[in-house]
Amino acid sequence: MAVWTQTANADEWPARYSWGWHFGLADSSDGQSWQSLLASAAVIVPGATPKWRLSATVGVVESSSQRSLADSWLSVTRLGQQRHLGQWWDLQWKLKLPTADASKGLGTGGVDNELRVQSLARLANWIPWYYVGYRWRGSSDYYRLQNGFSWGAGVSWYRWNISYSGRQSSLRDGPVRHTWTLGRQLTIAERRFSPYISISKAVNTQWGVGFSSRF
Repeated sequence: MAVWTQTANADEWPARYSWGWHFGLADSSDGQSWQSLLASAAVIVPGATPKWRLSATVGVVESSSQRSLADSWLSVTRLGQQRHLGQWWDLQWKLKLPTADASKGLGTGGVDNELRVQSLARLANWIPWYYVGYRWRGSSDYYRLQNGFSWGAGVSWYRWNISYSGRQSSLRDGPVRHTWTLGRQLTIAERRFSPYISISKAVNTQWGVGFSSRF
């Protein structure tokens, strides 16, 4: 689950750092819990036209008594700076490095590539957005994996945001996962925090809570 999201027409900043914490129930019949702590850094390539954003995400993940580094992500995003069809468009490539311990069930152990198209618009105080992506999954010594689509949409209104995302299972013939998230942006001591609550459905229903902070 993404603890934070950034979409098209990004603010004019040279660098940004984020961190986030998530806690919830895993999608299993025994009701086991899991949590993650992630940190991200992003930078706009100076002087480049069109604008490009480079980012990296690392962290730790824990499920019941198992703990490991989380899978790490690198991404390159071409930022849409002009409107087309009344919207801004981003094109993003993401690379997943298998730093999580697949033997503990905390990752697949494979290198993944994902290509995503993101769009953002502004309608008065409403900011709707959506995306569609496709992930190519690397080989795994532990699971029978498959490539698959991901998609999502949401809207921000003042400091509230609500979103839906879907993703085909990483496991062959596995169920599609659907996730609904409600969040709110707060400013405390000149620092922005974004708490949220989410509900996911694949085989079973699971819930999660968390927050992120940007500086």
